[in-house]
Amino acid sequence: MRVKRTFIMMLFAVLLAPAAAIAQGYPERPIKLIVPFAPGSSPDLTARLVAEHAAKYLSQPIVVESRPGAGGNIGVVAAARAAPDGYTLLSGGSGTHAVNPALYANLPFDPVKDFEPVIDLYTSGLVVVVMPDFAVAGLKDLADKAKTLPGGELRFGVPHSSAHLTMEALRKGSGLNLVGVNYVNNAAAMLGLLRGDVHMLADTVTVLASRVQSGEVKAIGVPMKERSKALPSVPTFAEQGVNADLLTWTGFFAPRGTPRDIVAKLNAVFNQVLKEPQVLAVLNRNALGPTGGSPQQFEAKIASELIRWRAMVREAGLKAQ
Repeated sequence: MRVKRTFIMMLFAVLLAPAAAIAQGYPERPIKLIVPFAPGSSPDLTARLVAEHAAKYLSQPIVVESRPGAGGNIGVVAAARAAPDGYTLLSGGSGTHAVNPALYANLPFDPVKDFEPVIDLYTSGLVVVVMPDFAVAGLKDLADKAKTLPGGELRFGVPHSSAHLTMEALRKGSGLNLVGVNYVNNAAAMLGLLRGDVHMLADTVTVLASRVQSGEVKAIGVPMKERSKALPSVPTFAEQGVNADLLTWTGFFAPRGTPRDIVAKLNAVFNQVLKEPQVLAVLNRNALGPTGGSPQQFEAKIASELIRWRAMVREAGLKAQ
Protein backbone atom coordinates (compact mmCIF):
# COMPACT_ATOMS: atom_id res chain seq x y z
CA MET A 1 0.00 0.00 0.00
CA ARG A 2 2.86 2.37 0.88
CA VAL A 3 4.53 1.72 -2.49
CA LYS A 4 1.25 2.37 -4.31
CA ARG A 5 0.66 5.64 -2.42
CA THR A 6 4.22 6.78 -3.18
CA PHE A 7 3.72 6.01 -6.88
CA ILE A 8 0.48 8.04 -6.99
CA MET A 9 2.16 11.02 -5.31
CA MET A 10 5.04 10.85 -7.81
CA LEU A 11 2.56 10.68 -10.69
CA PHE A 12 0.76 13.83 -9.46
CA ALA A 13 4.09 15.61 -9.16
CA VAL A 14 4.97 14.71 -12.75
CA LEU A 15 1.58 15.89 -14.02
CA LEU A 16 1.73 19.17 -12.13
CA ALA A 17 5.32 20.02 -13.00
CA PRO A 18 4.64 21.27 -16.58
CA ALA A 19 1.93 23.66 -15.35
CA ALA A 20 4.21 25.09 -12.69
CA ALA A 21 6.98 25.51 -15.25
CA ILE A 22 4.60 27.36 -17.59
CA ALA A 23 3.63 29.79 -14.83
CA GLN A 24 7.25 30.42 -13.88
CA GLY A 25 8.19 31.42 -17.42
CA TYR A 26 4.96 33.27 -18.16
CA PRO A 27 4.68 35.63 -19.90
CA GLU A 28 7.37 35.23 -22.54
CA ARG A 29 5.74 37.51 -25.11
CA PRO A 30 3.18 40.37 -25.25
CA ILE A 31 -0.35 39.71 -23.98
CA LYS A 32 -3.41 40.81 -25.96
CA LEU A 33 -6.31 42.39 -24.06
CA ILE A 34 -9.54 42.56 -26.08
CA VAL A 35 -11.93 45.40 -25.24
CA PRO A 36 -15.34 44.83 -26.90
CA PHE A 37 -16.15 48.55 -27.04
CA ALA A 38 -15.05 51.51 -29.14
CA PRO A 39 -11.63 53.17 -28.77
CA GLY A 40 -11.88 56.13 -26.41
CA SER A 41 -14.80 54.65 -24.46
CA SER A 42 -14.55 54.42 -20.68
CA PRO A 43 -13.86 50.63 -20.68
CA ASP A 44 -11.19 51.12 -23.35
CA LEU A 45 -9.38 53.94 -21.55
CA THR A 46 -9.49 52.13 -18.20
CA ALA A 47 -8.23 48.89 -19.74
CA ARG A 48 -5.28 50.79 -21.21
CA LEU A 49 -4.50 52.35 -17.84
CA VAL A 50 -4.49 48.99 -16.04
CA ALA A 51 -2.58 47.30 -18.88
CA GLU A 52 0.15 49.95 -18.81
CA HIS A 53 0.76 49.53 -15.10
CA ALA A 54 0.48 45.72 -15.13
CA ALA A 55 3.19 45.50 -17.79
CA LYS A 56 5.74 46.70 -15.23
CA TYR A 57 5.13 43.62 -13.07
CA LEU A 58 4.91 41.16 -15.96
CA SER A 59 7.94 42.49 -17.87
CA GLN A 60 5.88 42.20 -21.05
CA PRO A 61 3.49 44.69 -22.68
CA ILE A 62 -0.25 44.18 -22.65
CA VAL A 63 -1.57 45.31 -26.03
CA VAL A 64 -5.16 46.56 -25.98
CA GLU A 65 -7.23 45.63 -29.03
CA SER A 66 -10.65 47.27 -29.47
CA ARG A 67 -13.23 44.94 -31.04
CA PRO A 68 -16.60 46.75 -30.78
CA GLY A 69 -19.96 45.69 -32.18
CA ALA A 70 -23.20 43.86 -31.37
CA GLY A 71 -23.35 45.18 -27.82
CA GLY A 72 -19.87 43.84 -27.11
CA ASN A 73 -20.56 40.33 -28.42
CA ILE A 74 -18.05 40.50 -31.30
CA GLY A 75 -15.08 41.08 -29.02
CA VAL A 76 -16.30 38.58 -26.44
CA VAL A 77 -16.60 35.81 -29.05
CA ALA A 78 -13.09 36.55 -30.31
CA ALA A 79 -11.74 36.15 -26.78
CA ALA A 80 -13.74 32.98 -26.14
CA ARG A 81 -12.27 31.35 -29.26
CA ALA A 82 -8.67 32.31 -28.46
CA ALA A 83 -6.10 29.78 -27.28
CA PRO A 84 -6.30 29.27 -23.47
CA ASP A 85 -2.63 30.01 -22.95
CA GLY A 86 -2.74 33.28 -21.01
CA TYR A 87 -1.85 35.44 -24.00
CA THR A 88 -5.39 36.61 -24.74
CA LEU A 89 -7.53 38.34 -22.11
CA LEU A 90 -10.91 40.07 -22.25
CA SER A 91 -12.24 43.18 -20.56
CA GLY A 92 -15.89 42.27 -19.95
CA GLY A 93 -18.55 43.31 -17.51
CA SER A 94 -22.16 43.33 -16.43
CA GLY A 95 -23.20 44.26 -19.98
CA THR A 96 -21.39 41.44 -21.78
CA HIS A 97 -21.57 38.75 -19.09
CA ALA A 98 -24.92 39.40 -17.37
CA VAL A 99 -27.19 41.65 -19.47
CA ASN A 100 -26.44 40.23 -22.94
CA PRO A 101 -27.08 36.62 -21.86
CA ALA A 102 -30.57 37.78 -20.85
CA LEU A 103 -31.10 39.89 -23.98
CA TYR A 104 -29.98 37.57 -26.77
CA ALA A 105 -31.82 34.32 -27.43
CA ASN A 106 -28.89 32.76 -29.32
CA LEU A 107 -25.80 34.21 -27.73
CA PRO A 108 -22.64 32.94 -29.54
CA PHE A 109 -20.81 32.35 -26.26
CA ASP A 110 -21.49 31.14 -22.73
CA PRO A 111 -20.50 33.70 -20.06
CA VAL A 112 -19.64 30.95 -17.58
CA LYS A 113 -18.49 27.92 -19.59
CA ASP A 114 -16.31 29.85 -22.04
CA PHE A 115 -14.32 31.99 -19.58
CA GLU A 116 -12.05 31.90 -16.56
CA PRO A 117 -12.75 34.93 -14.31
CA VAL A 118 -9.44 36.68 -13.58
CA ILE A 119 -10.36 39.75 -11.52
CA ASP A 120 -13.29 42.00 -10.66
CA LEU A 121 -11.78 45.41 -11.47
CA TYR A 122 -14.25 48.19 -10.69
CA THR A 123 -17.88 49.28 -10.40
CA SER A 124 -19.61 52.17 -12.15
CA GLY A 125 -22.92 53.85 -11.36
CA LEU A 126 -25.57 55.54 -13.50
CA VAL A 127 -27.19 58.95 -13.29
CA VAL A 128 -30.26 60.57 -14.88
CA VAL A 129 -29.80 64.11 -16.15
CA VAL A 130 -31.91 66.87 -17.71
CA MET A 131 -31.05 70.29 -19.12
CA PRO A 132 -30.63 73.08 -16.53
CA ASP A 133 -33.73 74.93 -17.76
CA PHE A 134 -35.94 71.82 -17.49
CA ALA A 135 -38.15 72.75 -14.53
CA VAL A 136 -37.65 69.70 -12.31
CA ALA A 137 -35.49 69.31 -9.20
CA GLY A 138 -35.97 65.56 -8.75
CA LEU A 139 -37.97 62.53 -9.82
CA LYS A 140 -41.09 63.61 -7.94
CA ASP A 141 -41.35 66.75 -10.06
CA LEU A 142 -41.55 64.80 -13.31
CA ALA A 143 -45.26 64.04 -12.95
CA ASP A 144 -46.16 67.72 -12.77
CA LYS A 145 -43.82 68.52 -15.64
CA ALA A 146 -45.36 65.80 -17.79
CA LYS A 147 -48.78 67.47 -17.48
CA THR A 148 -47.41 70.47 -19.41
CA LEU A 149 -46.20 68.31 -22.32
CA PRO A 150 -48.23 66.99 -25.27
CA GLY A 151 -49.84 63.71 -24.25
CA GLY A 152 -47.99 63.85 -20.94
CA GLU A 153 -45.07 62.27 -22.77
CA LEU A 154 -41.49 62.42 -21.46
CA ARG A 155 -38.83 61.37 -23.96
CA PHE A 156 -35.93 59.42 -22.42
CA GLY A 157 -32.53 59.05 -24.15
CA VAL A 158 -31.23 55.46 -24.17
CA PRO A 159 -27.59 54.91 -25.27
CA HIS A 160 -27.33 51.33 -23.91
CA SER A 161 -29.25 48.55 -22.16
CA SER A 162 -28.44 49.78 -18.63
CA ALA A 163 -30.02 53.13 -19.49
CA HIS A 164 -33.08 51.31 -20.81
CA LEU A 165 -33.39 49.42 -17.53
CA THR A 166 -33.09 52.74 -15.68
CA MET A 167 -35.99 54.09 -17.70
CA GLU A 168 -38.09 51.01 -17.03
CA ALA A 169 -37.40 51.21 -13.29
CA LEU A 170 -38.52 54.84 -13.32
CA ARG A 171 -41.59 54.01 -15.39
CA LYS A 172 -42.60 51.25 -13.01
CA GLY A 173 -41.91 53.27 -9.87
CA SER A 174 -43.63 56.48 -11.00
CA GLY A 175 -46.26 55.50 -13.55
CA LEU A 176 -44.91 58.15 -15.93
CA ASN A 177 -45.46 58.03 -19.69
CA LEU A 178 -41.82 57.57 -20.70
CA VAL A 179 -40.90 57.06 -24.34
CA GLY A 180 -37.43 55.64 -24.96
CA VAL A 181 -35.34 57.06 -27.80
CA ASN A 182 -32.47 54.70 -28.69
CA TYR A 183 -29.05 56.08 -29.64
CA VAL A 184 -26.05 54.31 -31.14
CA ASN A 185 -23.63 55.62 -28.51
CA ASN A 186 -23.13 58.02 -25.59
CA ALA A 187 -22.14 60.98 -27.75
CA ALA A 188 -25.25 60.73 -29.91
CA ALA A 189 -27.47 60.49 -26.83
CA MET A 190 -25.89 63.59 -25.29
CA LEU A 191 -26.37 65.49 -28.53
CA GLY A 192 -30.04 64.47 -28.49
CA LEU A 193 -30.41 65.95 -24.99
CA LEU A 194 -28.60 69.17 -25.91
CA ARG A 195 -30.80 69.59 -29.00
CA GLY A 196 -33.96 69.01 -27.01
CA ASP A 197 -34.86 65.80 -28.86
CA VAL A 198 -35.24 64.10 -25.46
CA HIS A 199 -36.16 65.51 -22.05
CA MET A 200 -33.83 63.34 -19.99
CA LEU A 201 -30.95 60.95 -20.38
CA ALA A 202 -29.42 58.09 -18.39
CA ASP A 203 -25.73 57.23 -18.69
CA THR A 204 -22.80 56.29 -16.49
CA VAL A 205 -21.55 58.68 -13.85
CA THR A 206 -18.15 58.38 -15.54
CA VAL A 207 -19.55 59.89 -18.74
CA LEU A 208 -21.77 62.55 -17.15
CA ALA A 209 -20.14 63.63 -13.87
CA SER A 210 -18.02 66.41 -15.36
CA ARG A 211 -21.02 67.81 -17.27
CA VAL A 212 -23.07 67.81 -14.06
CA GLN A 213 -20.28 69.43 -12.05
CA SER A 214 -19.83 72.16 -14.70
CA GLY A 215 -23.57 72.90 -14.75
CA GLU A 216 -23.99 71.90 -18.39
CA VAL A 217 -26.65 69.40 -17.35
CA LYS A 218 -28.62 68.83 -14.13
CA ALA A 219 -28.68 65.48 -12.30
CA ILE A 220 -32.01 64.40 -10.79
CA GLY A 221 -31.27 60.90 -9.47
CA VAL A 222 -28.92 57.91 -9.39
CA PRO A 223 -30.48 54.42 -9.76
CA MET A 224 -28.34 52.82 -7.07
CA LYS A 225 -28.54 51.80 -3.41
CA GLU A 226 -26.08 54.49 -2.35
CA ARG A 227 -25.23 57.97 -3.59
CA SER A 228 -22.34 58.36 -5.98
CA LYS A 229 -19.13 59.64 -4.38
CA ALA A 230 -18.62 61.75 -7.50
CA LEU A 231 -22.09 63.32 -7.16
CA PRO A 232 -22.81 63.21 -3.41
CA SER A 233 -25.58 65.85 -3.55
CA VAL A 234 -27.65 63.84 -6.04
CA PRO A 235 -30.25 61.63 -4.28
CA THR A 236 -30.74 57.98 -5.13
CA PHE A 237 -33.89 56.68 -6.77
CA ALA A 238 -34.73 54.91 -3.50
CA GLU A 239 -34.59 58.20 -1.59
CA GLN A 240 -37.19 59.48 -4.03
CA GLY A 241 -39.51 56.49 -3.76
CA VAL A 242 -38.35 54.46 -6.79
CA ASN A 243 -36.74 51.03 -6.38
CA ALA A 244 -33.62 50.60 -8.53
CA ASP A 245 -30.13 49.12 -8.11
CA LEU A 246 -28.26 49.28 -11.41
CA LEU A 247 -24.64 49.35 -10.29
CA THR A 248 -22.52 48.00 -13.16
CA TRP A 249 -19.10 46.33 -13.05
CA THR A 250 -16.08 45.53 -15.23
CA GLY A 251 -13.49 42.78 -14.93
CA PHE A 252 -10.89 40.79 -16.83
CA PHE A 253 -11.41 37.26 -18.16
CA ALA A 254 -9.32 34.55 -19.84
CA PRO A 255 -10.54 31.80 -22.19
CA ARG A 256 -11.76 28.69 -20.37
CA GLY A 257 -8.95 26.23 -19.88
CA THR A 258 -6.27 28.83 -19.19
CA PRO A 259 -3.95 27.25 -16.57
CA ARG A 260 -5.00 28.15 -13.04
CA ASP A 261 -1.53 29.20 -12.00
CA ILE A 262 -1.43 31.71 -14.86
CA VAL A 263 -4.84 33.05 -13.82
CA ALA A 264 -3.57 33.32 -10.24
CA LYS A 265 -0.45 35.18 -11.36
CA LEU A 266 -2.49 37.66 -13.41
CA ASN A 267 -4.93 38.13 -10.54
CA ALA A 268 -2.08 38.99 -8.16
CA VAL A 269 -0.64 41.51 -10.63
CA PHE A 270 -3.96 43.25 -11.29
CA ASN A 271 -4.73 43.40 -7.56
CA GLN A 272 -1.38 45.12 -7.09
CA VAL A 273 -2.17 47.59 -9.88
CA LEU A 274 -5.45 48.51 -8.16
CA LYS A 275 -3.44 49.60 -5.11
CA GLU A 276 -1.24 52.05 -6.98
CA PRO A 277 -2.00 55.69 -6.03
CA GLN A 278 -1.74 56.83 -9.64
CA VAL A 279 -4.30 54.27 -10.79
CA LEU A 280 -6.61 54.95 -7.85
CA ALA A 281 -6.52 58.67 -8.61
CA VAL A 282 -7.68 58.10 -12.18
CA LEU A 283 -10.41 55.67 -11.12
CA ASN A 284 -11.69 58.06 -8.46
CA ARG A 285 -11.61 61.00 -10.86
CA ASN A 286 -13.79 58.99 -13.27
CA ALA A 287 -16.22 57.82 -10.56
CA LEU A 288 -15.07 54.19 -10.78
CA GLY A 289 -14.93 52.14 -7.59
CA PRO A 290 -11.97 49.71 -7.48
CA THR A 291 -12.95 46.19 -6.42
CA GLY A 292 -10.24 43.52 -6.73
CA GLY A 293 -10.33 40.16 -4.98
CA SER A 294 -9.76 36.55 -6.01
CA PRO A 295 -10.93 34.75 -9.17
CA GLN A 296 -13.22 32.65 -6.97
CA GLN A 297 -14.91 35.74 -5.55
CA PHE A 298 -15.39 37.11 -9.05
CA GLU A 299 -16.83 33.80 -10.24
CA ALA A 300 -19.41 33.80 -7.42
CA LYS A 301 -20.34 37.39 -8.21
CA ILE A 302 -20.93 36.58 -11.89
CA ALA A 303 -23.25 33.72 -10.94
CA SER A 304 -25.40 35.99 -8.77
CA GLU A 305 -25.30 38.86 -11.27
CA LEU A 306 -26.57 36.61 -14.05
CA ILE A 307 -29.66 35.90 -11.96
CA ARG A 308 -30.14 39.55 -10.91
CA TRP A 309 -29.83 41.11 -14.37
CA ARG A 310 -31.88 38.37 -16.05
CA ALA A 311 -34.74 39.13 -13.69
CA MET A 312 -34.51 42.87 -14.43
CA VAL A 313 -34.36 42.36 -18.19
CA ARG A 314 -37.31 39.96 -18.10
CA GLU A 315 -39.37 42.32 -15.92
CA ALA A 316 -38.60 45.24 -18.26
CA GLY A 317 -39.51 43.21 -21.33
CA LEU A 318 -36.21 44.28 -22.88
CA LYS A 319 -34.99 42.58 -26.06
CA ALA A 320 -31.92 43.03 -28.25
CA GLN A 321 -32.40 45.63 -30.99
